[in-house]
Amino acid sequence: MDFNTNTLNILNESFFEQFEIVIFSFGRREFEIFTNEFKQIPKKSICIISDEIYLNFKDYLNDANAVLLNPIKEETLLEKIYMILSVNETEKNLKTKEKVINKYKNEDINDNIDIFLDKYSGEIMFINENLNRSLESLNNLDMSKEVFLNISFDLIQLSNVMKKNANLEHLSNLFFEFSQFLDSIEVEKIEPIRYNAFDYLTNIIEDLTLYIDELFIYRLFKDVKIFEDSMSNNISYFEAQLYGIAEDNNDNLEFF
Repeated sequence: MDFNTNTLNILNESFFEQFEIVIFSFGRREFEIFTNEFKQIPKKSICIISDEIYLNFKDYLNDANAVLLNPIKEETLLEKIYMILSVNETEKNLKTKEKVINKYKNEDINDNIDIFLDKYSGEIMFINENLNRSLESLNNLDMSKEVFLNISFDLIQLSNVMKKNANLEHLSNLFFEFSQFLDSIEVEKIEPIRYNAFDYLTNIIEDLTLYIDELFIYRLFKDVKIFEDSMSNNISYFEAQLYGIAEDNNDNLEFF
């Protein structure tokens, strides 16, 4: 907006709080108008200042998130905007993670599984790295038999580890059955019209890698039954779409 004395009628802390980023462009006149009313710059602000007020602005340098001297390149401004947004999103994610951790941290099952997680975390992380490589291949539309065999092998390894904990035994069986199903796929016999079904496979593997991270890195031992049912439904949906099997509910794909 044009910065003038009328602007001050709407500028206040409550107004600034509505926005994730506030950008000021100060020449001498605008800076004098602002400083007559405000003694501080909002911390989430980016200030673009002219050379003529550089020395006068020094009292406000520590308040602003970023200060840029005109003239500036658009790329420079975008970098500063991205930096602030990145911090904001990180804070949101940390708060969300804290809520989830607090929700589950008092469950006895978390304490009982710590030994298992410590013992097998290295092996699981190695498997997850392999799954992520296969996921990258799927994202690159590589639907070769080799990719399916790699995923199948990793699922069997994952199954072998999971069955060593009683709480994960049913999940172990599901991974094993899924590996067998992938082994049985003959891509050359799949109708081209059904190729979009592989998008669901990509989503299943992606969500699986995220679940492994939650369990073995963030130690969030959530209700395994919910995850198991969700993954089972998604595998059934993938199979139905791949082979054109009629289902009563064709819109029940879940993402965990």
